Amino acid sequence: MKIVFIDTETTGLDPQRHEVISMAWVVVDFDLRVDREREAWFRPNVEVDPEAAKVNGYPAKWEGRMLHDKVSALGALLSDCEGAILAGHNVGFDIAMIDAECKRRSLKYLSKVASHRKLDTQS
Repeated sequence: MKIVFIDTETTGLDPQRHEVISMAWVVVDFDLRVDREREAWFRPNVEVDPEAAKVNGYPAKWEGRMLHDKVSALGALLSDCEGAILAGHNVGFDIAMIDAECKRRSLKYLSKVASHRKLDTQS
């Protein structure tokens, strides 16, 4: 079994109204050896909430970055997370935001492809 540490930056806090504008993940084995690291950056299609921008640094951190195709990036994430334990800081939020992105694109949900086990550094 593997562990995938995930993190997202979003346009706000509501998965139904806001979207993921960057995501990063690190796949590790149970000895915490890194198998792979990935990141993806996206152009927002909705207005970035000013409070979210204070947290994630949009738009300054996006300048000069190669922007990715969201469907391809989500596909890579879902593949890497197949059967994995998901980990992160407030990982439930990240999962909810990614699931909403998957729903909009008729993709499998992250919460369904990964293990039911989670590691949350917030709790």
